Amino acid sequence: MSASTVTLLEVDQNVSKVFAMAQERPISVYRYRTPYAVVVSTSMWLAASKIEDFVPPHSPLTRIKEYVDFELQTRLDDIEALSIRSRIEMKPEQAIRALLLQVMHSIQTESALHGQIMSNMVFRWFVGLQVNAPL
Repeated sequence: MSASTVTLLEVDQNVSKVFAMAQERPISVYRYRTPYAVVVSTSMWLAASKIEDFVPPHSPLTRIKEYVDFELQTRLDDIEALSIRSRIEMKPEQAIRALLLQVMHSIQTESALHGQIMSNMVFRWFVGLQVNAPL
């Protein structure tokens, strides 16, 4: 199996081979002779994605982020002198954004906040992390 297109039946029968092929290039999956899905590796998907692609256009966090960015920019000197102690390693302005998320969304613990930022792309965007940035 070396094609860049496969049928859904071929995926069902050879799922591990299809996933192995997807590590090298995207695989188009056809169902009833029409495009149905595309299988890509996580690394290819993350490399091709921008964090802004995951932010809904009317998210309330968009307006809040604009305000927070402005306020953080005007207080940059104060922020650079600020030391925020946390098990989550990040820049002070990112830590402030993360703490705002924690308060706004009633996230109880730092580990829960970490999990939310890891799994929620809008939260990652709000904090200032890229799609594949480690946390």
